[in-house]
Amino acid sequence: MTSKRNDEKRRSMVQYLPTQDMGLPRMCLSQAIKRPLPVPLWLNSAKDLDVMLDPKVALKERLSLEIDRFVEHTRVEIKRAQVGIDKSLNQLATCVQTKWPSAVATFFGSFASGLWLPSSDVDVVIQGIGNLEGNDDYQTQLEQLEAILELLVKEEWVDSATIVGTKVPVIKLIVAGSGRRIDVATETLHTRQGLRATNVVRAAVASMPQLYPLVIVLKSFLREKGLNNAFLGGLSSYALVLLCLNYLLKTPPEQAVGDALLGFLEYYGTVYDHNQTCITWWIDDEGRLMSREYFMPSEGGVRLVLDDPADLSQCGNFNVGAGTYALARVVAAIENAFYAITFHRPTKFTPTPLSQVIHWSGPLTTSL
Repeated sequence: MTSKRNDEKRRSMVQYLPTQDMGLPRMCLSQAIKRPLPVPLWLNSAKDLDVMLDPKVALKERLSLEIDRFVEHTRVEIKRAQVGIDKSLNQLATCVQTKWPSAVATFFGSFASGLWLPSSDVDVVIQGIGNLEGNDDYQTQLEQLEAILELLVKEEWVDSATIVGTKVPVIKLIVAGSGRRIDVATETLHTRQGLRATNVVRAAVASMPQLYPLVIVLKSFLREKGLNNAFLGGLSSYALVLLCLNYLLKTPPEQAVGDALLGFLEYYGTVYDHNQTCITWWIDDEGRLMSREYFMPSEGGVRLVLDDPADLSQCGNFNVGAGTYALARVVAAIENAFYAITFHRPTKFTPTPLSQVIHWSGPLTTSL
């Protein structure tokens, strides 16, 4: 009898929460759902949280609204960091010009294209300190960076600086006080390619309203998963932008950003065949950049073949995704994110749909 009463009591505590989007019931303890949920950093108040959890509003609508709030929060953080970053660029240029008076320090990469995260490094290229053809020699690049390093270590605004010998060697610089990280490279054929890529991304961001919020959310997501570092086999920022661009070119331009995020996650996580599909680019009769997928079976499992639209003459020769050796982990994370958002259930760990992919306390603030 006692057992029966306990079962009846437990059933009275259970309620079904309608999932309007999927047409599926969700069962949870009513006491659990009444617990206070944390308010994500990008929302202003508990009232905003209530809006994000309103079952009368479709998931994609709520997700679009939440992404808008996240992007707005990110832009405020970027604006706050902008003044200090500009000051550091001027200090860097002044320092280098003591040895090369005609040298110029230029932003490139995500910061220059407008798709930068406040937690990311800032990429800078030093131009005008040598012959471009000669600079393509790795040893020459190291010698130039060593000369720049000798100047930087004497500067009070520099907390630390060291040379890292990657594919393109850079000086990893940390700004005193702010802790801002800046990667300094010299001008080479590779960095010239990067500057051209920046122009492609800028043009795409200007012409496609959904691209900026989609990339900002996905970059934050991959960063939290530790899958954003190309040197560790993750997805580079440029490769991510090109994947977003390829997806958006196949969808209606009026598509809401919540639809775009779920569509991207579903497409690359469950539909796109990473074993044999490649992406290239072409220009249509109206001068617009377009993408095309083609098949080239792989003998080594999943891989990313992604031509660089910055130089269409090199399509098929330069693969932006060549170093993404952790692609299987990237795809698994994307697939999991799609299902996590689609079947979102509010908890103290994931109070809102977007917090399924970005922690509610805010994106990571340190570089990986």
